[in-house]
Amino acid sequence: MIVVTSYPTPDLDGVACSIAYAELLQAQNRPAQAFIEGAPHLVAQHILAKAGLSFQDFEHLPNEISEVFYTDDSFIDSVPVAIDPYQITEIVDHHSDGRPEEFPNLVTIQNEEVGAAATLIAEKFKAGGVDPTKASALLLYGAIIDNSLNFSTSNTSDRDREMATWLRQLHQLSSEDELASEIFTTRSELTDSEIVQCLIEDNFPIKGLAEGYSLAVGQLEISFEHSGILEKGALLARATKGIASRYDCKQSAAILVDLSADRSHIITLTPELARLFANAIEGSNLLDACQLELPHRMQRKTIVPLFRSHLEHIFSA
Repeated sequence: MIVVTSYPTPDLDGVACSIAYAELLQAQNRPAQAFIEGAPHLVAQHILAKAGLSFQDFEHLPNEISEVFYTDDSFIDSVPVAIDPYQITEIVDHHSDGRPEEFPNLVTIQNEEVGAAATLIAEKFKAGGVDPTKASALLLYGAIIDNSLNFSTSNTSDRDREMATWLRQLHQLSSEDELASEIFTTRSELTDSEIVQCLIEDNFPIKGLAEGYSLAVGQLEISFEHSGILEKGALLARATKGIASRYDCKQSAAILVDLSADRSHIITLTPELARLFANAIEGSNLLDACQLELPHRMQRKTIVPLFRSHLEHIFSA
């Protein structure tokens, strides 16, 4: 059996890609099943419930695994611990700073810069002449809208828009704006404890930086106005400490992406890190020792490559 999975506690994109790709493989007479490690992000849980779907967790992982197809990620350190990286033969991802070359047994790599990995899975359905079920179409459609922030992110492409339109028309799904409003509301109606939990869970150690430099970065997309998150300084400080401790990193940052305006903020564990981010991102503005405002709405997948490049320049000088 082919196991299709993503990184632990995945967002909607990772969940949608895993479940829908397994469905496509089954339609092509290739035994496959999706498995998810940990609790998916809240938006993923919401869309799963809306689609009437559940998922198999890693407790039910089969003993006989022929191959693993890995979605929405290409960092070997992010692979669930129950998966041997040698079993991974295919990657479908959309992160430009991924490191698929570190996987020892890859046969197929598809890492293309689009707004969502779900776009790549939807294209596989269309190219193969297979229509996804309504449930899988809703997952993919929601993931494209969610990951591209309703087609507003800098890496949104015509391919994302084309696949979203195809999925919507295929099953008469709600409009992009209607689903985006539903998703953004779900993201913004969080309790204080859920805000901390989301930032800690949507958190990656950034690998391949200068030797001895350890950094973990969490991200939360939320309406600043609706949530009042910028007034929660002590809460955000606690979250950055939790982000660092999860992966035993010396430095950490929380990226806050505003769903109600074209802006993002970065909250850092230390003033040193805030200054590094400010120097790495042109047009950013330090608001205080550990917080900066970015010139427009930016996500981690755009910010981290800029930071990596800046750090490499510093340490190579």
